[in-house]
Amino acid sequence: MDLVLFAVLSRYQQSSDALAEALNTYRATPADPGVLGMVTNWDGQWYQSIATEGYPGSLPVDADGNVQQNSWAFFPAYPMLVRSLMTVTGLPFSVAAVTISIVASTVAMCWLYTMVQQHAGPWLAGALVLGINCFPTAPVFAAAYSEGLALLVIVAALSALQKHRYGAFALMMLLLGVTRPISIAFAPVLALHALRRRRAEGRLSPRDAKHLTVALCSTVVAFGIWPGIAGLLTGRINAYLLTQEAWLGSGWNSWAVAATRDLGLGYVVAVAVALAAYFVLRPDARLWPSELRTWAASYAAFLVVTVRPVPSITRYTMLAIVFCWPLAELGLRSSRVARIVLVATVVAVGIVVQYEWLRGWWVYSETRRGFP
Repeated sequence: MDLVLFAVLSRYQQSSDALAEALNTYRATPADPGVLGMVTNWDGQWYQSIATEGYPGSLPVDADGNVQQNSWAFFPAYPMLVRSLMTVTGLPFSVAAVTISIVASTVAMCWLYTMVQQHAGPWLAGALVLGINCFPTAPVFAAAYSEGLALLVIVAALSALQKHRYGAFALMMLLLGVTRPISIAFAPVLALHALRRRRAEGRLSPRDAKHLTVALCSTVVAFGIWPGIAGLLTGRINAYLLTQEAWLGSGWNSWAVAATRDLGLGYVVAVAVALAAYFVLRPDARLWPSELRTWAASYAAFLVVTVRPVPSITRYTMLAIVFCWPLAELGLRSSRVARIVLVATVVAVGIVVQYEWLRGWWVYSETRRGFP
């Protein structure tokens, strides 16, 4: 369905050269580029440049020495996987990228279903997967974006934590460190996991304590992997930070900080935080595996503290997972007919909202509301 939406909306896309405003894109694009052109919009263009050309040896600067937008802002795991598939198969970037995205997200959905099904049964597992696939920004799982791979690594890490496989968890953190800059959000998840184990089992064995400590350290180390690599290879220790400032401006201006300066935005943030807390702390939230629930809370807090007020927050929120089906008990005790009606409604609303999100934020046009 995602690819169908991209194909349908392709006819609304204008040539990027024809637009009055500058777009944060790597290259110019034609009008009505077709489905394969649509899936490589926005970040997809930068991933294509990395997959085909690699990263620049130094940071590009303007005449005044200011760092310009460049590909060091994008983490390497996804484009390198795409590049590997291109090398092995000879596929063009667009096809290889969509293949990696769809395969990664499909495996993630199946893994997530199994993890939740073992804890809460098939209905809730299926409902969560349905909710994720009907989320407004879910079409990026079929685009040249890293969301599918990131979701797979997150689910693998949560599964490893659930099974007390701390070595596997640490490896997932290192992989996440070259996929998305979010590994540090796992630190509170791991800490709460350790507290729950200690409460349930009493004193932890020295072996488990050591493994948990290593796993906790991996969340911090992974967070610095890509900035460290960028600094080493460009010769500028703060290369990643300078690159981020080229995209977003300088200063710490996250949702939390901006909320202290803008009363209206402050109310929005307060309501969002209250809703997130309600969804993860209410009694029926215990239907979720504990690691999944604490991940949603920790990741949501991470977004509020670190991410700037940009439209991409909707896409980022999708990786919190349980917020895609926030009421765990919904449909759990319903009749078969009621469940069918609920599923049909969610799918229908999801398709409409996804269409509007793509039309308003993904498609290059004069009527675009923002960037995805």
